[in-house]
Amino acid sequence: MVGLVALSLLAACTRGEEELLPVDGETRFSVVTNVPAGTDVSGADVIRNATVFFVAPSSGRFIKKVDAVVLPGGSGVRVHTVIPAAYAGQTVCAYFVVNASALSDPLDMEPESVFDVSRFDGLFTRDSLNGDSTHFVMSAKVSFRAGGTDMPGGDIKFDRTFAKVYIAAADGMSPERQRELSVVSVEIVNGRTGGYLFREGIFPERSVSVLLPVNETIDQMNIHKPVCYLYPDDGGPDGTHLIVKLRNDPDGRVVAKRVLLCSRKNTAYKLTIAEIPGEDGGYAIQVSDWEADILLPDAGQGVLPSPLPDEGIDLLNAADVFYYYNQLRDTLEKKLYRSMFDKANNFTETLRPGERLIVELTGDLRERFTKEEFLRVSRSLLNDMAIMFNTGIITSYRLDPAGQVISYRMDLIAMRPTFDMRTELVISAAGKLLDRVPSGLSEFEKVKTVHDLFLRSVSYGGMTSSFGGNIIGGLVTGKVVCEGYARTLQYLLQRTGIQAIFVGGDALFSNGSTVPHAWNIVRVDGKYYAIDATWNDGISGSDFVGYNYFLKSDATMSRDHLINMVLPAPECPEDYPLPNF
Repeated sequence: MVGLVALSLLAACTRGEEELLPVDGETRFSVVTNVPAGTDVSGADVIRNATVFFVAPSSGRFIKKVDAVVLPGGSGVRVHTVIPAAYAGQTVCAYFVVNASALSDPLDMEPESVFDVSRFDGLFTRDSLNGDSTHFVMSAKVSFRAGGTDMPGGDIKFDRTFAKVYIAAADGMSPERQRELSVVSVEIVNGRTGGYLFREGIFPERSVSVLLPVNETIDQMNIHKPVCYLYPDDGGPDGTHLIVKLRNDPDGRVVAKRVLLCSRKNTAYKLTIAEIPGEDGGYAIQVSDWEADILLPDAGQGVLPSPLPDEGIDLLNAADVFYYYNQLRDTLEKKLYRSMFDKANNFTETLRPGERLIVELTGDLRERFTKEEFLRVSRSLLNDMAIMFNTGIITSYRLDPAGQVISYRMDLIAMRPTFDMRTELVISAAGKLLDRVPSGLSEFEKVKTVHDLFLRSVSYGGMTSSFGGNIIGGLVTGKVVCEGYARTLQYLLQRTGIQAIFVGGDALFSNGSTVPHAWNIVRVDGKYYAIDATWNDGISGSDFVGYNYFLKSDATMSRDHLINMVLPAPECPEDYPLPNF
């Protein structure tokens, strides 16, 4: 993967030169933050002002606010203050708000005021702080126990409220061509949010169009410095359009390409400039967007930990949770299933844009399957494995003269570094959610708990995102469509040992119209029941969870759901006897 600036600003916390031990119950809060050596601080990353708000959540009291001292170059802040002895033994939260342009809620309470601590919730969501007119660039939260020596240590991670946009050449473009191809400009069109960040400048008002001149050849584009920054755009499905103008310097030909972005905070978008042969023997220039690859801290410089088998990348250790795997006819079909799964997750090949991975069958798997048998196995795999979000449909194959499959083609959506990053993000996010599931639950209690926790963590959306229909949307970006709901619930339940099936079909409406839809069938105490997580979810931002489509029978679901699958799904003969919630 091209090295990108990590999206979480890591700030090393060091204690000040003053003694930090409490005096008469007071706590001396002394913290200096600074970015790691070698990190580029420019544009929206530069700290211009910072205020720290101290609150005591248990008593709901506002303690004080302190204006931090900004370090030279805007690379960090210094904060020194004292927490009164009255708070000794209590947990105190310090909220850092950086580069606030305006606060619709000025948070100018008097010290010791009782207030609603939820007023700070906007710091750690996609929403702006207390109103759409509010803009701030970074925030952080530090918790510590007052009256003791348990001061903040380690790293403070600043949460960015903006997205970054990078431009880079595609793999395989020669250095010579990179020096001949220029980015003339980037233009933002029909943006839906009242604030655009472009390098050093902020446009505070809504604008129909904002033009950013670039005039740099591709080889000059600094992959460690974004070409522009964008505030989150939640204005609707149309999102934000960028128009990138490219110039082929040898002949002066200019090509304009439109890219759709639904910008999210803490998100990097890489616009990859690739060349593909044109019909006239020249070149057509294609701009592709790299959506929502949320980087782990220092992911560009460090090594990501390898996922452990029991954390979801090798769920075949618990094969009982996979319905279609257990429907395969013999050991050889199951071996093919495992072989395809292993290749999809452990590939080492690097492909050019548009290429597919050719996989040769070997040993006792070669020339042993008809195309019908092969397709049944590949469909079983893709239906069972929500974790295979990196792999397209495996339906392309090559036959020998006798009609037996000898090789197949696999679509890979991301290459190895990006795939590893996404997998680690998914496994980590799933682990955090599942850590909240108590041990010792019955199968029914386990299904309900996972269902409720998931729906309270996600909302419907992501129609224009490549992740809206998979578990990255469900566990990382928090915005999914029906397929993303079904895939994520399937994966989470499988992680807890519950057999869960992805079901595709249509939703039926009273006027006779239909739309493609997806839901689940799960096994509870040996019987199968249907769940439609999409239709059980409440409105965006609400904690409401419905149960109208929770553990239902085929008869109940058939009123407005129609299964349409090549592989047969198990029957759901009865509604589960739900208690009153």
